[in-house]
Amino acid sequence: MRILHTSDWHLGKTLEGHSRLPEQEDFLEELVGIVDQADVHAIVVAGDVYDTVNPPARAEELFYWALERLAASGRRPVVVLAGNHDNPDRLRASRPLAEPQNIFLYGLPSESTQPVRIPIPLADHDLSLAVLPYPSEQRLNALLGSVLDEENLQQAYAERIQELWQYMDRHWHAGCVRMAASHIYMAGGEEAGVERPIQVGGAYTVPRFAVPEGAQYLALGHLHRSQNVRNCPVTARYSGSPLCYGFAEAQQTKSVTIVDVDLDGEPRLEYVSLNSGKPLVRWQAGSLAELKEWSSAKRDPNAWVDVEVTVSEALTHSELQQIRRAHPGILHIRPLFSEQDYNESTVEWETLSLEEHFMRFYVREQGVEPSVDLRRLFLELAGGQEG
Repeated sequence: MRILHTSDWHLGKTLEGHSRLPEQEDFLEELVGIVDQADVHAIVVAGDVYDTVNPPARAEELFYWALERLAASGRRPVVVLAGNHDNPDRLRASRPLAEPQNIFLYGLPSESTQPVRIPIPLADHDLSLAVLPYPSEQRLNALLGSVLDEENLQQAYAERIQELWQYMDRHWHAGCVRMAASHIYMAGGEEAGVERPIQVGGAYTVPRFAVPEGAQYLALGHLHRSQNVRNCPVTARYSGSPLCYGFAEAQQTKSVTIVDVDLDGEPRLEYVSLNSGKPLVRWQAGSLAELKEWSSAKRDPNAWVDVEVTVSEALTHSELQQIRRAHPGILHIRPLFSEQDYNESTVEWETLSLEEHFMRFYVREQGVEPSVDLRRLFLELAGGQEG
């Protein structure tokens, strides 16, 4: 049986106000091609289909278009579970239309307390799949304790997850390949570019021993860096996000995972690199002239760019506009003032007005002077707070 494991699509996500939907559409086209070429029998999407609980209509349209293509009129089952960015009720709302096409949508942990049997028309066996959508305390509908001690809450959470998995572990379907899927943070995972593992009112870290040990493979979502979970009792992997969604992910190679597994055998993993999406790069320009030269020369023409540039004075709006017109992919331009050119210690701060304080701070952070309207708004808000 060949299962493709992917996750963290974050459809509808933007980067500094710039839509990533064209890149996400390219990824889904590439994914369909991979599935067809690799003769995949089923697909598991381990959470965070969308970037928000109220995604734009175009993102939902892309999702349904992808499901229809991937499922191939029901010949290739697709299983999707909700992540922490998804609205679980909204994700599963289309079940009446989806399940006749062998598309299975799971929103809440309570929906699948036992493994579900997924028919695999293209394989010799069915799939017994233990599904655990994003299990926050709220979505588990379980209060973990009346005390506020973080250590005790973490332990209670881990025990609750282990109970769920152990119960599923006793109810695998006979004669089926056994897999599990969840959107969780497991201890030992590298977190670059994602949320903190412990969140107030959210989900906590899951220890490596709290897994369904009868599973042949555990398909995980939540961490954007593709990685295997080390020292885990079962073969467990984060497929990672298909695109770089922040500059912390700039050097990551994105991929999907193909799992080849037979009855009771060890899974064989293949990592298929993805080519979709613009790269994210960082520039460090030694001067404004150098930055203008790079942007005019179309350096990294197909990339989103984060810039640091050493300057002797604040950049003007016309200079910023000129640079961005030359290279529309430039998102941030952060000026770095050398100590000799911008020495705050020489300023007599107590002699400055509130407006001058704001202007100096804004120039330091943004590299340009604030507009008259922005200065006026700041003074109105500051005046209101003082009153």
